[in-house]
Amino acid sequence: MISVKDRFGARHGSLDLSRPVFRHGKFSALLASAALLFAAAYFSPHIWHHGEAREALVIQDIVENHHWLLPLRNQELPSKPILYHWIAAALAMLFGLSDLTIRSPSVIAAVVMVWLTYRLGTLTGDRKVALLAVAILGATHEFWSSATEARVDMLFAALIGSSLLAWYLWYCSGAEPARAAAYLAVAGAVLTKGPAGAVLPILVIGTIAPCGCFQLIGIGAPPPLDSWRRWNFRSPQPCLPALPCELQ
Repeated sequence: MISVKDRFGARHGSLDLSRPVFRHGKFSALLASAALLFAAAYFSPHIWHHGEAREALVIQDIVENHHWLLPLRNQELPSKPILYHWIAAALAMLFGLSDLTIRSPSVIAAVVMVWLTYRLGTLTGDRKVALLAVAILGATHEFWSSATEARVDMLFAALIGSSLLAWYLWYCSGAEPARAAAYLAVAGAVLTKGPAGAVLPILVIGTIAPCGCFQLIGIGAPPPLDSWRRWNFRSPQPCLPALPCELQ
């Protein structure tokens, strides 16, 4: 069987779409990031702001009254979709209802964001670019704020990022599992914050590759085998404004 790496060539400057290998150093760094984020959430002040309290009340209703399909918040329907509450409630059922478990989906999503940033950096640049991107992400106040709060924003961002990375891998390789992962991530984003979870990926993909959205749903020709070249920022070939696309 020909691997993706063999399909595109292994010479210097080619885009490495092979499955990421978790060496001890990378895995240890990811674990350290997770530990730091969980520690920051654990030592954060108790839930008191109305934004966090609204989500916490929904999670409490799911855990105590088992209203998994239609939870209530003070006898009213919640203003956000249900995915964040499902994850937090499942964790609360395992570890008990607490501020940390209520905030845990945001922490887990932040760890995913760190990995997504590093992975995209290694695909489009090199290890130094990836580490610099992670450092910039970790230096922003909003990242830490969203990662340690019981709000849907970090989970939403992680799912949007996952959908874009999955689409990017599919467009470069034509691998159907990557397209399926993009679908799942978009669905999760919709279940996290509503229709914006589908609108944002469509806008980004439509801006980068005007026909990419149609090809994602199976309309038009599959991505050409050499489309990865236009995404290779290390290649001496100039990057074109958009990826090639021909509708049939």
